[in-house]
Amino acid sequence: MPARRSANAGGLSFSFLHLIANSLKLSGDPYFYNRDGDYIIGKEGCSKILILGFIKTDSPELIRKGILHLQSELSKDEYLASIPSIKKSLIAFHGTDDCAEVREKVFKLIKELPF
Repeated sequence: MPARRSANAGGLSFSFLHLIANSLKLSGDPYFYNRDGDYIIGKEGCSKILILGFIKTDSPELIRKGILHLQSELSKDEYLASIPSIKKSLIAFHGTDDCAEVREKVFKLIKELPF
């Protein structure tokens, strides 16, 4: 089976909600070739899904302020403090790492953000 690479390319983590003026979100495997240079699309071990998402905003400071405010609120929540994944959520939100309670709060925040 070909070697799989993570969605952590060049040391940059594609966080669930790492939003800046122009932000890219990646899901799936962005590699078309394995480390030997062989084309791997359609072969065993290669993801069949690659999704790219992009947003553009004229108000990145409002989005960042909303994210920081939510992280601040989460850091004060006694119930969430007992959930191990909350430490990661206080650094960056990520859909597969965040607990359901955090994901719900992030989705509610997204509805209010100026995209």
